[in-house]
Amino acid sequence: GVPLLALMLERLSHVRNDVTLVVATTHSVDDDAIVSVARRADVRTFRGHATDLLDRHIEAALTLGADVVVKVPSDCPLIDPELVDDVLDVFLAADGMLAYASNLHPRTHADGNDVEVMAVEALLRAHGETERPIDREHTTPYIVEHPDWFPSRNVRSRDTRDAARFRHVVD
Repeated sequence: GVPLLALMLERLSHVRNDVTLVVATTHSVDDDAIVSVARRADVRTFRGHATDLLDRHIEAALTLGADVVVKVPSDCPLIDPELVDDVLDVFLAADGMLAYASNLHPRTHADGNDVEVMAVEALLRAHGETERPIDREHTTPYIVEHPDWFPSRNVRSRDTRDAARFRHVVD
């Protein structure tokens, strides 16, 4: 009886780092229900372009005055908040030397545990330099495909046989 988005937002509310949760959706009236769920969860919303997610993420970040965007797609409703913290910790520990960190390149966690962290500066550069539909629809391909321009790190899981916790290492 609870929308999956509400469960996802509840899970993300346990991220240890100081983050502002935002549901970035479209202007379509079809997404009014998404906005309602977010508001009931006391989570901010941003409405932007329907197909240009690169633009939507930038506009949401600029509206909130953010320097960093943490992207967890809505098709990852059971995301582990500790994993979000782990990837964000790697990004932040680099003290401005990274443009991007994730657990996706290569994929190192089970599908449904996707976390990407990127500097708004990197998003702005990608936005200004690419017109490829795939870059605009999926936000980060341009960044990932140009590691010489966008210093990146990948966070992978290592099972330590400790059932209570996975430890993460950086590639």
